[in-house]
Formats: sequence, C-alpha cells, structure tokens
Amino acid sequence: MSEDMEYLWKANQKALGLTDEQVELMKKDPKAVQMIKHSPDLYNKKLVAEIVKAKNCACHKVGDKIVFRVAGGMIKEESCENPCLFALGPLATLGYILFDRVASGCDTKELMIDSIKCMDVGIENGGVGEILMKIRVE
Repeated sequence: MSEDMEYLWKANQKALGLTDEQVELMKKDPKAVQMIKHSPDLYNKKLVAEIVKAKNCACHKVGDKIVFRVAGGMIKEESCENPCLFALGPLATLGYILFDRVASGCDTKELMIDSIKCMDVGIENGGVGEILMKIRVE
C-alpha cells in the first residue's frame, strides 16, 4: 500500500471514529478503497445550490446559496442565513448522487441533473412558495 493511501486510511479512521477492525474490513471492499482514495475530494469539493427563481418564498430570494461539502456537512459561512427545510430534502437526494460520483472518481464538471425545485408546490397547487435551484460542484 502506498504511503499516501496509508495516510488517507489513518486520516479517515480518525475523522470517522473507525476501529482498527472496521478499517481492515473496509480495506477488503473495493468500493470502500475507492472512496478512501477520493476522500480528499469528498471534503474539498462543494455542492453549491444557487436559487435562480423564487416565487412567494419566505426564506429565499434569487441569488441565495446553500453550500455543502460533498461529504455532507453544510458550510454555514457560504450559505444563506436561513435555508428552508423544504429545499434541503431534494438537495439530500442529489447530494447522495454527487457523493457517489465523487467517491467513484467521476467527473462532476458538467452535471446531467443541474436544476432542482424545493418540495413546496406553489400557491397554484395548494402550497405557498417555490424555488428553483441551479446545482454545481466547485
């Protein structure tokens, strides 16, 4: 095993609180090895959801951003002050897809699915507001 991979295993073991037994189990799983290999990108790459349309939304306006590390944690200092719960649900699904792509070493420069709406359906359909978010990986 290369010195770089050994460092990544130790860093991930510490960050995730893994036991030695769990690390050894993961080392036998080719998918886990691939994920550890790409773990720096999981932490350094960001999922950016920028609001490009907002109609009757109490939480968001055009230009607001919700930013997460691809590994899952919100970057509060780069996100709008009060992200709406109904925007986070759809982002979680897309975030899991992006996690898979980054952990697999796939290119994320151009996303096939790069727009997503919040869960509110708008006044016309019995809801209140609605937003459209453009998604990118930085």
